Amino acid sequence: MPSILSQGVFVRPFLLSNAEWMAWFEGGACARVKRLRFTCEEEDAPGRLLEDAIDVRIVRADDLVPRPVTDVERVARYPMFTTAPVRLSTRFPWYPAEVAGESVLVVHAPSDMTFDVRPGRWKVTGTFGILDGAWETGVTDGVNFAVVLLDERGKEQAPVFKRLLQPVGVERDRGPQTFELELDVPRRMPVYLRTRPGPMADTNSDWAWWSKLEFRRLGDVAPR
Repeated sequence: MPSILSQGVFVRPFLLSNAEWMAWFEGGACARVKRLRFTCEEEDAPGRLLEDAIDVRIVRADDLVPRPVTDVERVARYPMFTTAPVRLSTRFPWYPAEVAGESVLVVHAPSDMTFDVRPGRWKVTGTFGILDGAWETGVTDGVNFAVVLLDERGKEQAPVFKRLLQPVGVERDRGPQTFELELDVPRRMPVYLRTRPGPMADTNSDWAWWSKLEFRRLGDVAPR
């Protein structure tokens, strides 16, 4: 028998992956063991490797159950954000990095981060930019950054924020940039923070990043 079993294993919940551990810490539903069966995969060996009787002790351990913490995923995956996205779609792998002493999330253009936003008036703030290597040694033609909402029919509106950074030729486009805007969200909807290639549609060295993203609710939507 594996020696780890002598120290005890969780059977309720039964956790295998990092995602399942995170779900447990967030108070979500988890799998549990309903039946336990001991088998031996070596042919003609059960009598040699297994005892006729195996002692199993089940212990209730409520003191090990973590208090639900809804911030686990943000802290574990997006420590650079105050508000975490519900989905991140990228063509290229995303990864954390450091810019000017601050943690950032690099999302090579094109990319979309989706935030689930409840009705109300919201203030959205954050920083963004392109890694220095993209213009110091790379050949980026720039990156478009945008914040996009949906209209009443569920179609994308014109961006409520848009900025093209071209650090190769525009010095003020280098380094961290900031944005701040207020949104009126009449109903629960996704809000997209988006990066797209520059005017030549060339993705080479388009090492875009976001950091310090925060959605802060200011109140209800003002009646029209």
